[in-house]
Amino acid sequence: DFVEVLCDNCTKLQFLNLSGCDRLTDKTLHFVSQLRALTELRIGLCQMISKGALHDFEEMHPKINVLTKKEWIE
Repeated sequence: DFVEVLCDNCTKLQFLNLSGCDRLTDKTLHFVSQLRALTELRIGLCQMISKGALHDFEEMHPKINVLTKKEWIE
């Protein structure tokens, strides 16, 4: 999983745009949660990430601004 490798090796990432990566799953958010410096995550068009997992991620990481495609348009 490329996101796992990315998160393991680029631990100081502050911005991560994974929009359009349609093979990402709820497990992806587990790896992303390891990025302690992350302030913004874009996951528009990531259809396999469930709303429940996204909600849990946002609850556990309130300092990370999570943007979906809908929010970019508004």
